[in-house]
Amino acid sequence: MKEVLGHVAAWMCVLLVIFSAPFVISEFAPSTRSIQECVESTVTVHIGEFGHGSGVYISPNCILTAGHVADNDESLSVELNDGTILEVKQVLLDSDDDLCFLYTEESSDMWIPMGSIEDVSVGDEVYLIGTPLTKKLRLSVTKGVLSHNDRFEFEYWKDVFQVDAYAALGNSGGPLIFKGKLVGICVGLVGSRAGSGLILCEPVDDIDPWLRSK
Repeated sequence: MKEVLGHVAAWMCVLLVIFSAPFVISEFAPSTRSIQECVESTVTVHIGEFGHGSGVYISPNCILTAGHVADNDESLSVELNDGTILEVKQVLLDSDDDLCFLYTEESSDMWIPMGSIEDVSVGDEVYLIGTPLTKKLRLSVTKGVLSHNDRFEFEYWKDVFQVDAYAALGNSGGPLIFKGKLVGICVGLVGSRAGSGLILCEPVDDIDPWLRSK
């Protein structure tokens, strides 16, 4: 009986690690990542049979993406930088923002530490990572600048900011990087399907407190 209880306790510990990982983002995250490490932390989110978006690991078992990437009844899986496909086991949608958290059973040893858009000034270089247009362009990196230092409300987005890094359909959910830290998630491309329109990102400043409140 004691042996059985021991096995149960062990499995409960495993589940706790899997599903509580995002609540301890700040404790485990490294200080910064190189751009290559940021690419290795980014995933392609497969939506059903044909659709796709992008996402990024923010803790060993938690991927942050755009809410509209996962707010449907399609099955979800993620493809890592090395081509490994992982099944999404749990979805947590932030209904107030266009953000979503995807959980995988398998752990990643590569994830991006949190930064703040408040530390970025107009004209500062930022990098956007994602899978635009086709899965053949998986985890492409583009470079741009912060275009405007005010966060604003636009259409159904309550709190976004503008950058000029190239983006296209499929970039949604991809990370915006400044000095090796995650400062935003790409959520919108307004005015063009080819990447020359207005690129909007959600800030990540309030993600850790939001997760801790759940």
